[in-house]
Parts: sequence; C-alpha cells; structure tokens
Amino acid sequence: MELARLRASPTLYPYNPAESKGTTMEDKDLMRIARRRARAKFGFMIHLTVFVAVNAMLYFINQRATPGVAWFAFPLGGWALGLAIHGLVVFTTTSGLRERMVEAEMRRLRAQHPPAGL
Repeated sequence: MELARLRASPTLYPYNPAESKGTTMEDKDLMRIARRRARAKFGFMIHLTVFVAVNAMLYFINQRATPGVAWFAFPLGGWALGLAIHGLVVFTTTSGLRERMVEAEMRRLRAQHPPAGL
C-alpha cells in the first residue's frame, strides 16, 4: 500500500506519531521502507550520472578519432535501454504496485491455507 494512502486513512493506518512516546514497530517498518526506496532512487541517480559522463566521453572520442562514423550511438542506445528499465523498476515500485501484488498474493495464499486453529 502506498504510504500516503495509509496515512490518509485512519482505519488502514491508525498510528499517530504525535501520540507515541517512543519508536514503535510501525516507525521501524516505515524507516526500513523509506531507506530502501531512497537507496534505490539514489542508485538510479548514480547510474544516470555515470551514463551521461561516459557517453559524453564516448561522443568526444568518436568526434576526435572518427568524425565520419557515429559509432558512439550504439553503446548509448543499449545503455539507454538499460537505464530506462532501471528507472521503471525504481519508480514503479514506489507507486505501490509491488505492495499491491504482494498483498493480493498473501490474500490468495491465506484463502488456500487457512490457519490450523479455525
């Protein structure tokens, strides 16, 4: 579930940080999720920076060594595809898609395997 939607709905997320004296399990879980997402976004930013720097260098090498042949476009195109996939993975997982899929699978598994005591 998306954090904003959870925070907006007191029935889905009844925890109010202002009422808490110490760190609760919800805070720890939210911190873990926030750190994982921030790490993924930071990793994408590093990937993007390296992509721009290396491809700029390849462009200048290409223009200096063989100005009539634009070979730099081939590594640029392949790497751009990889970068686009990386961006999709990073920014679609923060939309809550993965969490919704996990929740749906958990409901399916619970329906197939009810608790033993019931």
